[in-house]
Amino acid sequence: VGRPRPGYKKDFQTADTKRVIGIGIRGTRDQSSNIAIQTTDTSYSWDGTTLAVITGAGYVASAAGELARMVTFSQGGTDYLLLTNQANAVREWPGTGNFATSAGTPPNGKDICVAGNRVVVVYPSGLPYRVRWSGFKDRTSWPSTNTADLADTTGALVACRAFGPNTFGLYKEDAVYVGTVQAAIEPFQFQFVSRVPGPLSPAVLVD
Repeated sequence: VGRPRPGYKKDFQTADTKRVIGIGIRGTRDQSSNIAIQTTDTSYSWDGTTLAVITGAGYVASAAGELARMVTFSQGGTDYLLLTNQANAVREWPGTGNFATSAGTPPNGKDICVAGNRVVVVYPSGLPYRVRWSGFKDRTSWPSTNTADLADTTGALVACRAFGPNTFGLYKEDAVYVGTVQAAIEPFQFQFVSRVPGPLSPAVLVD
């Protein structure tokens, strides 16, 4: 009872009994110290040998349904693993030390991705139709005007996923949009694609 499935092995054991709500990879899979594991109240790093607590100050304990969403954002030669959920504003981990809340008063969100050299967050601060994005190549800049509301349908935003460096999908409960980088005052153009049932959770989308 409780043995790993065939083909799997147990890499570590910890006394933490809280639910895991997110796992993220910083940078590429061949980097050391690149895996972060988030439970409802604690952040861990895993380097293939050691599990270390990296929660840091300011983390707000989360409900089991407030999934921790993570993405890598490169700035100034450093790969930062960014984490957010609906209880925590965007937090960052550079691969050493602890997670910390990013500078610039970032939002919280239901999901996070990177497109056009900007961090994109959906459903920030309890606003179910809103998309919010950072400054260009700057995870610490969050102007209050960097927003768009996708309100063509009544469903709330659930998830976002980058298709490539300049396009990303936005998934609502009842519709799908595509965001595209554009050379204009507003950095993104949002196109309504289809009214269709969306994902139940950001975790069900496969990269």
